[in-house]
Amino acid sequence: MSAIRKVVTARILVGSLSLLVNATGASTESIYSPWWGTDCHSVHPETLTKGVIQSNGYVSFRRFPVTPESIDEAPRSIAVFDRGITFRLDGSRFTASWRDAHIQIRVVPLGAYHSAVAMTVLVNDRVVGDGVFGNMELTCWRPLEDLIERYSPGSITGSPPRPHIPLHDQNGNVVPEPPQH
Repeated sequence: MSAIRKVVTARILVGSLSLLVNATGASTESIYSPWWGTDCHSVHPETLTKGVIQSNGYVSFRRFPVTPESIDEAPRSIAVFDRGITFRLDGSRFTASWRDAHIQIRVVPLGAYHSAVAMTVLVNDRVVGDGVFGNMELTCWRPLEDLIERYSPGSITGSPPRPHIPLHDQNGNVVPEPPQH
């Protein structure tokens, strides 16, 4: 095969792959939501109540940028507990049960170091909200992720991997991980 044919064949192959990626909607850009997590907490008590660990997590989201029109807008929130997930958005509140609903959480890492995530929630194959429910810092996501995995294993896709090696300081000493609240 001549050198010119190899170059032409390679260009056609690259062009075909580019069209395939664009046609399937694959993108290297993450989708950001204007809703950002502003308050989060998680409770992991070790005591048993009627044989069930009573744990819960909560994240409140605020839409940015804040404008005079949006200053009084109600925040969004997601609350995870042993019976399901409660959502607040658009002034309404509803709860999806782990038993009665098919709940899926899709997460897309954001930033060069995956320091935040964009979260999309589907309940019975319907998106909750207007696409991406909201973005949150990774430190806020991890406790929520732990709770969701406890109550509905395998319902999360796309979460960034947890590091399996301990962090070290500049002297080579192991840096302890901060406690998860």
